[in-house]
Formats: sequence, C-alpha cells, structure tokens
Amino acid sequence: MTMTQLTENLFVGPQIDQENLKELVNFGVTDIVCNRPDDEVSGNLLSAQMKTAAEALGLRFHYLPVTHTAPPTQAAQGLFNVVNDANTLTYAYCRSGARSSAAWSMALMANAGAQRQAS
Repeated sequence: MTMTQLTENLFVGPQIDQENLKELVNFGVTDIVCNRPDDEVSGNLLSAQMKTAAEALGLRFHYLPVTHTAPPTQAAQGLFNVVNDANTLTYAYCRSGARSSAAWSMALMANAGAQRQAS
C-alpha cells in the first residue's frame, strides 16, 4: 500500500479497500478521510460501505469528497479539522492521493489567512 506522509499525523494515498483498512489499523491510523466522490468511477467501494468497514475496525470515517467541478473548500476545511486533532493519525484518499494533498494545501492556506486576520 502506497502512502505519502504530509504531516506528523497525515498520510495521503490512492483508493483503498477493506483489506487495506486492516493494514491501516495495524499502522496506528485512527481516522480515514475519503476525498473521492462516490459517483466518480463505478466499481469502487462506496463511502457508505467503507464507513461500515472502517467503523467495524474502530476507525472514524469522514466522507469529504473533492469534485472536479467545485472548489474543495468544505472538504479542505473538514480535512483540516480532522488532522488538527493531535490525537489522530489520518489516512486521506482519492484516486491517486493528489486531490487529498491539494485539499490539505488549500486548508493550510485558508487557515493561515484566518490566523493572520485574528492577530
């Protein structure tokens, strides 16, 4: 299974299946973020199926789809909120991991701007 570490507690990568969830639990992951829209490609596990499988293993599951037709601001903020909890180890996935990485970058930029305004 391919994972890229973006922060101390955030890894991103490609679409996973139920067997990968077991590997992630063994690795210490606490939260799964699905950035892949359910209707993107047929044949993939739907978010509801992944949520059921993840929760059966004690993982928290977050469905934050990033589409090609709209800016991922809500998904980015949702990802930021999950990762911002110091007690999490998060794996975020989409088709390749690129949209999850982009959502994280957007979240950092958006939240850095908010922190500057509050100062």
